[in-house]
Amino acid sequence: MFRRMTAVLAAWAALTGAAEAACGLHLVADFKVTLQDSSPLIDAKINGEPVKMIADSGAFFSSLSQGAVTQFKLRQEPGNPYVYTVGIGGTQSISITKVKSLTIADQTLSNQAFIVMDNEFGAGVAGLMGENILGFVDAYYDLPDGAIKMVRPTGCGDRPF
Repeated sequence: MFRRMTAVLAAWAALTGAAEAACGLHLVADFKVTLQDSSPLIDAKINGEPVKMIADSGAFFSSLSQGAVTQFKLRQEPGNPYVYTVGIGGTQSISITKVKSLTIADQTLSNQAFIVMDNEFGAGVAGLMGENILGFVDAYYDLPDGAIKMVRPTGCGDRPF
């Protein structure tokens, strides 16, 4: 009986160890970051044209400046009149635009919506990349080393990583 119990426990330990070994983080995207006036900038492409975007994990939704919308000849539609943004510059009604193709970290997103902001975000910056894009998976922010890594736990089951 003792030998059977030992064999069962050994098999269970081996299986548990194998499951734990398979649990890990899968790299989904790796953004290279440069700092401009303390703002983390990432390279992107809007409809194939290179732009800089501020990675802003505090922004609930991504936005483009009015200047970027004009530059890329994007169609702008009024947003819900009861929805507005509030910031340092005050309250602002919103309008929406869609980008046919947004490329970030060698991955392309199609028909991505953006809020259009009246204010500009800085020299050469088209807008903010917010949580509607950055929040798809977990993010590891390593700004001193110039990186934001988007990761997804795999093989972990329902255990927290």
